[in-house]
Amino acid sequence: LQKVRELQLQNAIKFDAVATSIGLTAITWNLRNEGLFDVLEERKEPALTMAKELWQEGVINAVVLTSALKLCTQLECPAAWQWGQQLWQETESGIEKNSIVYSAYITMLERYGDFSEVDRLLDFDEHLSPVLLGALVDLAGHRHDPARADAIWKKMVVQKRVKPIESSYNAYARAYLVSGDPEMAIAKMEEMFVRRVGQFTWINAKDHAQALLILYHSMPTEDNKERLQRFLRSSQVIFSGGGQRLSAAPKTAVEEWQKLRAGAQDLLRRSSQESNVPNTPHMPHLHDILLTWRASCKSRMASGPNFAFAGDYLPHHLGLLKPLSARSGDRSDSRARGKGRGNGKGKGKGRGKKK
Repeated sequence: LQKVRELQLQNAIKFDAVATSIGLTAITWNLRNEGLFDVLEERKEPALTMAKELWQEGVINAVVLTSALKLCTQLECPAAWQWGQQLWQETESGIEKNSIVYSAYITMLERYGDFSEVDRLLDFDEHLSPVLLGALVDLAGHRHDPARADAIWKKMVVQKRVKPIESSYNAYARAYLVSGDPEMAIAKMEEMFVRRVGQFTWINAKDHAQALLILYHSMPTEDNKERLQRFLRSSQVIFSGGGQRLSAAPKTAVEEWQKLRAGAQDLLRRSSQESNVPNTPHMPHLHDILLTWRASCKSRMASGPNFAFAGDYLPHHLGLLKPLSARSGDRSDSRARGKGRGNGKGKGKGRGKKK
């Protein structure tokens, strides 16, 4: 990208608004290495420098401002936060800011923790959309803050009547998964199905299977076992190229799914063999079954205690998931619900912690 920039300068090519927006978007997409999700620290400073140059040289409109604000959100550093605020102040007059611009701005505010301003702007209906809902909830999950995710959902969905879409529920479930509450993540996907909002794709199937695996590892009941087995069977088609709509899973997603499926099958096999002595040293511990990138690198569980199998270490939610027996006659394996717990809210004892 820097070489392209050098060629542009050498040939004195002037950028219009479209080219400037494309340039800023290209910078945003080049913050990561291929196949990786994290922004590379060494790319932040040159990316911000190039972006500022393009902004100064190019033609500025609402589309360009949106692209610049999205870049500031992705950079997640003090210098980008300062520049983003500066851009908003500079464009208070002269640029008509539509809902797309405001969505980018509100997302940036949420990224940098200006919650009071986010909440104030969410009072204006013209700023709201299901896409913004998902973006804000996703950022709450990034901070391992499910309470903030709940507050955003209540504000936008319950109070302002924004209708969630599949990506909104995906973000909500992810927020709970990375915050260490996979049972609640499963419940959010169940709610999506009940409301007929979406279905499983390669985007959300891996996280859902990971949540089911962790739930079974913590509490290996027959219902949790059956729930995991059903989903592994019914979702295999998503990653095997069966069906036109489901065949778009990228290679990295397929590889991650295969790793997750193998790990789940291994745990199921071992738990069957060791059913009489579940806390045997041969059983995988929690960190061994965090198999998706998000769970193994970005979740609270990855940096927390390495609990043993059947450790009952997850938060309890009384009656959150219904017993599979209550779903008799339901032919949709991927929508099957699980067994609720009978000891109310609160942490499990977390027994069998690995030292």
